[in-house]
Amino acid sequence: MALWLSNQELSMFAQIGLIALMGIVMKNGILLVDLANDYRRNGMSAADAMQKAAPERLRPVLMTALAAIFGMMPVAFAQSDGAEWRNAMGFIIMGGLATSTFLTLLVVPAAYALPDDYARLKTLVRAKLSGEFWKERRA
Repeated sequence: MALWLSNQELSMFAQIGLIALMGIVMKNGILLVDLANDYRRNGMSAADAMQKAAPERLRPVLMTALAAIFGMMPVAFAQSDGAEWRNAMGFIIMGGLATSTFLTLLVVPAAYALPDDYARLKTLVRAKLSGEFWKERRA
């Protein structure tokens, strides 16, 4: 006998999966940014700090994501009675972690360096507009 579920009942487990997904993704981003902040306190620029922090935190980020993905496989592919209630949660966590881990490793380092790059660009533009930039070049 098939059990028919409403969209509201299915979405409850999907929402639980989404909350779990957000928690894991934020933890991975915090791991990366925290180490980069430590390097910034030691005098490194934002780009250099992130270039040093990213390879060091790659393994913990991937281990966390892959453990959660492989841990959700039985939930996502279960065929037992009532499993269709939990399948959505498993698929959301698996797909979301796969894409968000990839984006965390690309977007977080780029976004971390943006304010520092913007400040340097603003200083350069102000120097060019005031004429000091060209005076230094001619000397």
